[in-house]
Amino acid sequence: MERKHWIRIVAFCLVAFLLYRGAAWFLQVPSARNNVRVFAMEQEPENTLDVVLIGSSNVYTSWYAPLAYEQQGFTSYALATDSMPGVVIRSAIREVERLQDPQAIVIDLWCFAYTEEEMLDEAHLRRWIDSIPNTENRALTIKEAVPEEEQAFYEDSFLKYHGNWIALKRCVEAAKEKFAIWRRGYSLTKGYCTKTNIYTGDAKITEFPISDRGMEELKLVLELCKEEGLENVIFARFPEYVHLKSTESLEQAKALIAEYGYTYLDPWEDPEAVGLDYSHDFYNDGHVNVFGTEKFTRYMGDYLTAHCSIDTTHSAAVTEEWDKCAAVTDQVLSYCREETENKTKKTLDYDREYLH
Repeated sequence: MERKHWIRIVAFCLVAFLLYRGAAWFLQVPSARNNVRVFAMEQEPENTLDVVLIGSSNVYTSWYAPLAYEQQGFTSYALATDSMPGVVIRSAIREVERLQDPQAIVIDLWCFAYTEEEMLDEAHLRRWIDSIPNTENRALTIKEAVPEEEQAFYEDSFLKYHGNWIALKRCVEAAKEKFAIWRRGYSLTKGYCTKTNIYTGDAKITEFPISDRGMEELKLVLELCKEEGLENVIFARFPEYVHLKSTESLEQAKALIAEYGYTYLDPWEDPEAVGLDYSHDFYNDGHVNVFGTEKFTRYMGDYLTAHCSIDTTHSAAVTEEWDKCAAVTDQVLSYCREETENKTKKTLDYDREYLH
């Protein structure tokens, strides 16, 4: 066979491979807002985040990073996915360490309350695993969190998402947002998501259990934090409309956290400190709306400033980025307040949805 034929074959294979990888990236939208939020974190300039908050949807609905920057002066990001299970928290910490060197990490304790079945739920796992890049951390995460017989289907995401052509609009919207973030170099709203509604149902009182698998994973996370020399790690409860009573397992978790020298933070031991209005500050029975976000951001920001000695000295480039984010904060929050008061029930996930 002539040399030029070999060149054509190699070129064809290369183009086919690139198209395959491109299609896998484009269609890989297990839950678009989670995928975009993690992608946006990856775009943040290296070692520029002072604080990273890790966890479930309670994190990204409760925390507005540019507001904390305005009030406290530190940079931060809500690295969270819907129903993030405790089995991937180690992965999230490693991902943070790969990209950033934060002065404090806040971890959502609710991630350890899921049962083993819930922790291994495919949707819960894929929202995180399929949103992080193909690095050593992703391979290790699959090995740690996914049953052995299912690991091959996680290693190549195209096997899962090749049918997403029927959800083309969702894929296009996510790709557009990623491109805008990539071109700018960062997200203006730092992963914040909300729904414009006011929930007025009855608050239920239930227990806050830490499952057996959750306790195992919590210990592994604590050991990792110690191994990595992390000092300011806070395990926190985020806003909940359901009033959760303490349980024996929660008390055991608190003792375990203290044993490793880390902090457990429960705002609901002093609810007046947060100041949430349960008739106004939630959009459903599990998440705060923008009014709750503003209150909790202030509370947590004050706590971190008081207890973590965060150095808010930043380079000119970092200050410029965050000043641009802060400059649209009033516009973003004003829009959310107006839509929420009118109970329009819009789900707002992307920068462009807040800014008109």
